[in-house]
Amino acid sequence: MAPRGGMMVGMSRTVREGVARGYELATIRVGDDGRLVYHAEPSGQSPADFPAHSVEDGRLEFVNAEHDFPQKIIYSRSGRDAILAAVFGKARTPSPPSRFLISEWSAPPPETRNATCGTRISYGPQRSQSFKGEIEMSGQGSAGNVIAALASFFIPGLGQLLQGRVLKAAFMFVLAGGVWLITLGTFGWIIHLWSVIDAAVYRRKW
Repeated sequence: MAPRGGMMVGMSRTVREGVARGYELATIRVGDDGRLVYHAEPSGQSPADFPAHSVEDGRLEFVNAEHDFPQKIIYSRSGRDAILAAVFGKARTPSPPSRFLISEWSAPPPETRNATCGTRISYGPQRSQSFKGEIEMSGQGSAGNVIAALASFFIPGLGQLLQGRVLKAAFMFVLAGGVWLITLGTFGWIIHLWSVIDAAVYRRKW
């Protein structure tokens, strides 16, 4: 919900096989000390507050180093109508374990699959015409694939590892290293380039 009365309100629901498995209520409000506070109430867990650690134009960082998971959440603007969320397991972790692109888009048909986390999103008979939710972070040109392709450019297989494809990452790394050694660097670049292209065009299948 849009800001009003010094507060923003959001909610999410996870549905698998037609059954609601979990939900979460969240607010961003102005705290007593004047700082923004992200308040999350996930189902089955205790509520938690994440005070704003950094507030910049187009970027918000919330941190609670005492929380079990997550300890840090960063929201950054991506284009005109999208937000990139980065969730850190630990406050001092150099790179987040998961990223989500949140965007406003037309509501799809009922019981459509959420491409980011693999859960289903159910819509009641009075569903709204627009829906703020997670959209796919894989596919040619997506932010996740661009990052993965850049990672594979430096180390073959690293991009595949960031995409959660451990076996493919190990295959790319070993194959590239073997070809580099066997051909004395003559044809190793072919496997290197293959790793970059594979990470760039990868599309998750659910």
